[in-house]
Amino acid sequence: MGQPHPWQHSKGLLRVNLLLRAIKRLQGQSRRIRLPFTADLIFLMYSTLKADVFDPFTDVLMQSVILLAFFGFLRCGEFTINSNRFDRSAHLCIEDISFEGDTQAFLRLKSSKTDPFRKGVLIKFFQNHRMCPVATILQYLSLRQAMVPKPTFGDPLFVSKDNRPLTRSTFLTYLHRILSVLGIDSSRYSGHSFRIGAATSAATAGIPDHMIKTLGRWNSDTYY
Repeated sequence: MGQPHPWQHSKGLLRVNLLLRAIKRLQGQSRRIRLPFTADLIFLMYSTLKADVFDPFTDVLMQSVILLAFFGFLRCGEFTINSNRFDRSAHLCIEDISFEGDTQAFLRLKSSKTDPFRKGVLIKFFQNHRMCPVATILQYLSLRQAMVPKPTFGDPLFVSKDNRPLTRSTFLTYLHRILSVLGIDSSRYSGHSFRIGAATSAATAGIPDHMIKTLGRWNSDTYY
């Protein structure tokens, strides 16, 4: 048999190096296993919220956040805040969402974990007849506009019923409540389950690895 081509040898080493990097990240760490939110589970949560879990405003708020988090490969910290202190220069504002008719929505992330220089990124959402993020966010914004006091473009995009910016803890409390209603062990899921689920669902659908990496804005090749 002939010697392996140098390119094959190089590719093999690259995969080994990536594996070693992943192992080093996990060594010595007792990480809690986080399950992914599959497309079917996202649809189940979305449908359950339509049947009333909280109040009308919170139900639509959570529908919007869940769909945008899943279809946008969003990190929890990209659509919530860690405290009640809202920073317009970093957090999502109403002005950061725009539309092209009722078929497309555009979300502008001003900063993220992989964007330390705050160049920003535009995430596109498309009409979906099974669970449409565009129609749902439009419905949410309609309810948001009817709040007193009425919001302006620089106000937080996502707020709870009391008109306070949506915090990570509040969002996770709502999320765990939805899962409990469904009879699902909420301790096995976290805010990161949306990104994990989006990546695994995309891979299952046959989307190439490099496209998944781009969609999720991953710098590393060990992304799911």
